[in-house]
Amino acid sequence: MKKLSTVFITIFSVFVIAGCNSGGTSTSSINSTNQGFMIVGDNGMINNYDSINNSYINILRPSISLRGAAANSSGKFVVVGNSGTILTSSDGNNWLARSSGTTRTFSGVTANGNGGFVVVGTAGTILTSSDGNNWVAESSGTTRDIHGVTVNGSGTFVAVGNFGTILTSSDGDSWVAESSGVSVPALSGVTVNSNGKFVVVGDSGTVLTSDNGNDWTLESSGVGQTLIGVAVNSGGKFVAVGFAGTILTSSNGSNWTAESSGTIQTLNGVTANNDGGFIVVGDAGTILTSSDGSNWTAESLGTTAQAVNGVAVNSNGKVVAVGDFGTIWTSNDESNWTAHDAVTPWLLNGVAVNSSGNLVAVGFFGTILTSSNGVNWVVESSGITEELRGVTVNSNGKFVAVGSSGTILTSSNGVSWAVESSGITQMLNGVTVNSNGKFVAVGSSGTILTSSDGSDWVIESSGVDWSLNAITAESNGVFIVVGSSGTILTSSDGNTWVAESSGTTDPLNGVAVNHDGKFIAVGDSGSILTSINGNNWMTAESSGTERNLHGVASANNGDFVAVGDSGVVLTSSDGNSWTALTIMNGLNLYALAAY
Repeated sequence: MKKLSTVFITIFSVFVIAGCNSGGTSTSSINSTNQGFMIVGDNGMINNYDSINNSYINILRPSISLRGAAANSSGKFVVVGNSGTILTSSDGNNWLARSSGTTRTFSGVTANGNGGFVVVGTAGTILTSSDGNNWVAESSGTTRDIHGVTVNGSGTFVAVGNFGTILTSSDGDSWVAESSGVSVPALSGVTVNSNGKFVVVGDSGTVLTSDNGNDWTLESSGVGQTLIGVAVNSGGKFVAVGFAGTILTSSNGSNWTAESSGTIQTLNGVTANNDGGFIVVGDAGTILTSSDGSNWTAESLGTTAQAVNGVAVNSNGKVVAVGDFGTIWTSNDESNWTAHDAVTPWLLNGVAVNSSGNLVAVGFFGTILTSSNGVNWVVESSGITEELRGVTVNSNGKFVAVGSSGTILTSSNGVSWAVESSGITQMLNGVTVNSNGKFVAVGSSGTILTSSDGSDWVIESSGVDWSLNAITAESNGVFIVVGSSGTILTSSDGNTWVAESSGTTDPLNGVAVNHDGKFIAVGDSGSILTSINGNNWMTAESSGTERNLHGVASANNGDFVAVGDSGVVLTSSDGNSWTALTIMNGLNLYALAAY
């Protein structure tokens, strides 16, 4: 059954900025009350460590359920889901996240004849777009959840939802409530044939028909099971699907015949293909295909047992099915399917928090996630596909993210991002900003860039030609950089750099400083170094692990937390003695921010 998935991450105190990560992010603390750490890593993992209670809480990734899909006449797909998720693709394989401006759950999407789209969701949410990329919120006039939407050849939209809600619109912008004559808990699906006949399905076997979208007739479906989806093919045959493997067919929308689906799984969606056949999707990885709507064949998605919630076919015959955990499946023949983990499937490299408590996490393929509370996360559009390795934010709330091919992005709110020119093509691994507002980014081949505003960047000489992996800034404005071969560099201004002796040749991946001015650098094979001035370094007592450590951050009480491979989380009150937490997953952790 289609279901709402939510990320639960407990928030313990006022958010502040601190820490560093393997992507190199590091920022300075701006509040004296922080004791929590937001930790990110492989597979879009977002975790929370409460250093007050010494507990690691809610080890999970944002579980973004994808719930609907549509394709326009040009073959462009739009996929929607919970937490305001909107994804687009021109081929079904490569996906870009789009900003919806909301965290509400979307359940339905349709394409109009002009290449645009309409999305519907909880609390009366309706969004429109002329291209699938840029979205506008419309007033629906209702606060009830809306589950499905369609449009006829004349451009009349019909949307359906809870408690018999039916809305119509001639343009997708202005909506009028119609009387359905029913009050069932939910009307879930709606479609329209080439003659303009609308068919709506819902709870308790409800079927409604209308020739204009305004006047509705209750039909007999002959079943009492909840119906979730309905579609019609080019020949005018309707197929409705729902609970307990229910499949109904009709040639006119009024008289319905029960068909054998061969499954007892809940069927969540149905679409017609370009040849007049149908594709049905459902729980436990169910995929059914039929050339006529009456005889059905079970297809295999492999070993998945997760729900498949929606399906669409574009003009080229490419099929996209979507489901729980952000999974997208594609097929060119309806029999052979390829899975694409499209929502935060890639590791997250960096995370930062501004003074208002707004979080930004970045990662592979231009992934940007935002959250105002650490609980509900939204996929934002970065407009790029390059890997993002680090992110920081200054005291004015300006975020700067850096990554591969010299990529630099800036944002005043974490939602809308601008691409800046770095003047280089090297990988940028990390970025920080000091108390004077100066940004410094570091990367491969000894790359160091500086900027006073995050937009205009100057190339500086580091004096080394190997990878610089992370950077932090002390409260007095001094920068510390760590990198390959035990590299440690210091600078009072970001322009002139001095090489310090680390006493190790192990790669150093993360660095942080606490409010007492104590520095911690972490690296491969469990390496931990300490310094009270950034110039003289010594090896800490045993970290207790030989796993690579990628990031470290400090709380304003002076405690440090380090993270690394296989879910390692280490804590220390002084930077010398370290304690390992019991970790419940084996995913690599790369970055953390204190709040």
